[in-house]
Amino acid sequence: MKTNTIISQPMRTITLLLLFVTGLAFAQPVINTPPPLQMCDYNNDNFEVWDLTLNIPIIINGNPNLSVTFHETQTDAETGGNPITNPTAFANIIPIGQIIWVRVTDPIDPIPAITSFELVFMPTPTVNTPPNMTYVDIPFDGQATFDLTTQNNIITSDVGTTIAYYHDLPSAQAQVNQIINEAAYTNSSNPENIYARVQNVNGCSAIVSFQLIVTNPDIVYIPDPNFKWELVFGNIATDATSNPVVLDVNGDGEIQVTEALLAHRLDPINIATTTFEGIKSFLNLEVFYTPTGCNIETLDVSGLQNLRDFQCQYNQIHNLNVSNCPALERLFCGGNYWINTLDLSGKPNLRNVWCEQNQISSLDVTGAPLLQYLSCRNNNLSTLDLSNNTALTDLNCGANPMTSLDVSNCTNLVNFHCAAAPITSLNMTGLTSIVDLNVRYTNLTSIDVSAFAGLTSINCDGNLFTELDLSHNPVLCGVQCSNSNTLNYLNIKNGGVCNAVSMISANPNLQFVCADEDEVDYYQTLFISQGFSTIVTSYCSFVPGGNFNTITGNIIFDGNGDGCDAGDAPQPLIKININDGTNTGDTFTNATGNYSFYTQDGNFTITPQIENPTWFTFSPVTATIPFADNLNHTITQNFCLAPNGIHRDVEMVIQPLTTARPGFNATYKLTYKNKGNQTSPVFLNFSYNDTLLDFVSSSVTPTATSSGHLAWTVMGLQPFQSGSVLITLNLSPASNIGDILTFTSFIDITTDENWDDNAFTLDQTVVGSYDPNAIICFEGDLLPVTEIGKYLHYGVTFENTGNYAAENVVVKDVIDITKYDINSLQVLGTSHQSYIKITGNTVEFVFQNIQLAAATGTPPVGGHGDVLFKIKSKNSLVNGDYVSKTAKIYFDYNAPINTNDAQTTFATLNNPIHEFDNSVKVYPNPTHSLINISSNSTIQSVSLYDIQGRLLETDLANSNEVSFDISGKSNGVYFLKITSDKGSKVEKVVKE
Repeated sequence: MKTNTIISQPMRTITLLLLFVTGLAFAQPVINTPPPLQMCDYNNDNFEVWDLTLNIPIIINGNPNLSVTFHETQTDAETGGNPITNPTAFANIIPIGQIIWVRVTDPIDPIPAITSFELVFMPTPTVNTPPNMTYVDIPFDGQATFDLTTQNNIITSDVGTTIAYYHDLPSAQAQVNQIINEAAYTNSSNPENIYARVQNVNGCSAIVSFQLIVTNPDIVYIPDPNFKWELVFGNIATDATSNPVVLDVNGDGEIQVTEALLAHRLDPINIATTTFEGIKSFLNLEVFYTPTGCNIETLDVSGLQNLRDFQCQYNQIHNLNVSNCPALERLFCGGNYWINTLDLSGKPNLRNVWCEQNQISSLDVTGAPLLQYLSCRNNNLSTLDLSNNTALTDLNCGANPMTSLDVSNCTNLVNFHCAAAPITSLNMTGLTSIVDLNVRYTNLTSIDVSAFAGLTSINCDGNLFTELDLSHNPVLCGVQCSNSNTLNYLNIKNGGVCNAVSMISANPNLQFVCADEDEVDYYQTLFISQGFSTIVTSYCSFVPGGNFNTITGNIIFDGNGDGCDAGDAPQPLIKININDGTNTGDTFTNATGNYSFYTQDGNFTITPQIENPTWFTFSPVTATIPFADNLNHTITQNFCLAPNGIHRDVEMVIQPLTTARPGFNATYKLTYKNKGNQTSPVFLNFSYNDTLLDFVSSSVTPTATSSGHLAWTVMGLQPFQSGSVLITLNLSPASNIGDILTFTSFIDITTDENWDDNAFTLDQTVVGSYDPNAIICFEGDLLPVTEIGKYLHYGVTFENTGNYAAENVVVKDVIDITKYDINSLQVLGTSHQSYIKITGNTVEFVFQNIQLAAATGTPPVGGHGDVLFKIKSKNSLVNGDYVSKTAKIYFDYNAPINTNDAQTTFATLNNPIHEFDNSVKVYPNPTHSLINISSNSTIQSVSLYDIQGRLLETDLANSNEVSFDISGKSNGVYFLKITSDKGSKVEKVVKE
């Protein structure tokens, strides 16, 4: 605080300037430097209204001819600009140390004199309003003696102050008629207002008041006449049975203690609020239950042993005392804005507390073990001990300055809100019953809600999370998670029954959202409309979110006829169908022969589906799995397959894994499979145009090689067993883009009940560019109408072109069921172990934890993978129709890569190149000697190979028909490679 010392500002030197104008001399007026102006700052805000003219007599020093103006800057004082227009009522604009500049002029001497002074505030005493002083008068006469000085320490703690007491406010202001016997003062009226004037050493003062009240022990003292009128004459009280009761039984206009005991509830909330204007205190209203809706400062209901329901919300209560009220069950005291302490200890029956919108810094609920509802938001709580409140179901403690909260003992908590509290540590360990959770605008950096299976609503607006996983909350319908600058990943794939109703916006760094498949489009559209590039996918996990049931098992082939046992191996890539009477789906056994379906409640029929079902017996033929609910049950259902008769059937497919580019290596995969029910040796043959292609390597060493031909022998190929051989060839730089490379293959077996799929021809076009993520139809882009309804073979290749290993890869293909027979789809192979499922018309190949290598080298090359499947076109297609297929490839959480569109048209063809395979005829077959070969194209050569792939003989020709004599050869299986001007083809022949 500044002292009363006069502060002199440096004053401009008063200089005598002699101006010799017509012989006259002028000088500045002679003035005094004024002292600072001082004022008591009654509200201690450093802003007041000042009378600057109080310093004029000092400045002019008795010279009435001088003119004085006041200015806020020195420049204005020197130039005479911007004078203060209201010097008798000037409001300072600088809170501390404002300087007032003074300009003084004399009509005779026009040169002004400049000086200044400071505006100095003196603080007023810090005071508190003391409580009323009461005295219970026995016997009652309305008078008592009070020691007013006991209020001194309550009124102020400032050092150096004096306190004087007065009967009225004017006397206190004027400091007249002071109460002399303040330590033993007898009241002159009941109640009586007393005014205390507090003055400090600066002479600044403050005045507070309180009442002296002498009470009758038999009558409840009610100071406010309006409220007393309502109690005496109004209908605001009810008894223990909630019936209205008249309190003034004896009609004396007072409420005796015995009469007050009749009231079990007071409900003046239905009375107009103006009725209660002026109410300040209900002190000593110990016998009334539930005074509500009143404007009061201090409310004391302590000692009400039977008080059960107490409501005093939306008042101006500063102090609330509910101690020693053991029967209290409900307390509503919110909206008072002033209560700073609430002691609820010793409340064994307390169940409901609503105390929000106050200034409570201390709240004790440890003595309320039955507490179920607590709303204490918008207070000043830094801690909250809930360790003893195990019955709590509803808690709202938001907008309090607490940084940590432990609710782990509140195991029955259902609704929990702590929004707008700077919480960094929240312990919810052991909680499972949360339904509604609000943690918006807290300082939590993570939260685990996986245990809250019944969670229906969560609000985490403005959170500091980087990730939020809601996949374990199957009934979650409302997600509000907006305005976060940190949120990067959100998982809302919960398998929920609710439609997408989430509010997710203004999250600028949200990169990935994982959602249920049927909600992906909704969220993707939502983010696009918000201008965000957030990626939405369902592939964050490969099991459903939330609750689900699992049907699992394996399929075993009984190869030795003694029943399925430990000696029989589970079989991979066997298709299994699931049907609940409405929806149907499929999956395939994995590399270990196991399968899984994920379901909800219902009855599910499980049936294996193979290409030649009559060749096998199934045990069981089908299985029905019932689930009464979806509470994470698992049922294992195995199937045993055994041969039915003797049947042999094998197939082979050529799959290009890369494009063919001049000067580069190209890779091809021969995939073969035993579809019969007998274990058999098989012989693989592969032919290529050796004028353009050179053999580089193969993953399995050939048993025989010759120009343009490779052969392998596979011994003991078991039913359902498949295999593959990778072949690398180098394409000559002399080849041209657009050239057609023809590859043929044949798989031989002693007898085969279906020779149509033993041979396979692939025509590949030479290209100049390379797309590592592609889909191709091996039969080509143009087929004759005779191929309608037959199998088409598709291969999908993918490559990780990123700079980090891909953990999970998904190949997704949506089948056009108007053109394809989806029930015919069979998987022939995948490059890595996969989980395959067909849902509706969508087939998904899931490569989980594949760890596909990142791209390295120059040019960069990444890890590769592929898928091979076949599917029949619909028999209903006609000439001119086409089938088309594209795939989406997902690498982890990146946006999907769309492959090319593999389109195949069925038409009556005039171009022989597309009919070459069908125009070649080899007959008779089997034969004893001559083989006749005819073609619509010009046959250039015919080469004969044995079963080991060795070239035996070549005949050159230049016609459409050729006869080839093999009468000198041993009986057995041979291969003819027929080369024409349109390509080449390999045909199997049998010599008897």
